[in-house]
Amino acid sequence: MALRRAVSEFTSHPLNQIAARLRGKPDYFLGRHNGRETHNVIAACHKEGLNLTQKVIGTSGYLLVNEVRNSCLLIEDDELARQVHESAIQHGLPVRLTES
Repeated sequence: MALRRAVSEFTSHPLNQIAARLRGKPDYFLGRHNGRETHNVIAACHKEGLNLTQKVIGTSGYLLVNEVRNSCLLIEDDELARQVHESAIQHGLPVRLTES
């Protein structure tokens, strides 16, 4: 089954479970992916002849930037980002909202 080869979520499931999960559905959400991971999922699906629709979803979050070392850390976990944001404000650090 092409989907089983292309999508890691289905690799270890028996075909009857995959078929039951997909039966009657005109489409299936493969999850949120970023950058390279998105490219890999799309390439694997196309290699297996599967049609795929990519939907770009804008997100916002906090990007920790060390301006001295010119490096950054993106926090994708909402709760952790909120905690870091509050802590940064309490300690007088500048906070900027980023959107993508």
